[in-house]
Amino acid sequence: MQDRNIVPEYEIFDLGQMTSLARLLNKPRPAGRAGTSTSTFVMNVPGGMPGHDRGPGRLQGRHEGSPGRLHVLGTGIGRSTVDVILASLSAGGHLRVGMEDTITYRKGVPVESNAQLVARAKAFARAGRPGRR
Repeated sequence: MQDRNIVPEYEIFDLGQMTSLARLLNKPRPAGRAGTSTSTFVMNVPGGMPGHDRGPGRLQGRHEGSPGRLHVLGTGIGRSTVDVILASLSAGGHLRVGMEDTITYRKGVPVESNAQLVARAKAFARAGRPGRR
């Protein structure tokens, strides 16, 4: 992956996986190969971490001090989608949206397309940054 400049994505479903990821990221690498990776916190999956308004910011802090560059994203499954979007944005983080994670736009209203979910996330991001179009 490093030889081909592939950026891996690690999906984290519960806090125990953070320990495993930290161990992997802290393994010695060849000189000059700190690398970049992406960690997506997938929240509100049954048996995983809850999708609430405090999660993404707290989880992002756990990655401080990781070697190389680590991009952190949050995604909420189902009804936690909007909570996780807002929490990720307010913590200065990134997010992932799409029909893979969310099939209803709001209660009883199915999602029409990924573009609809991206537009909603974009509107939330702009609302938090006055003066941006």
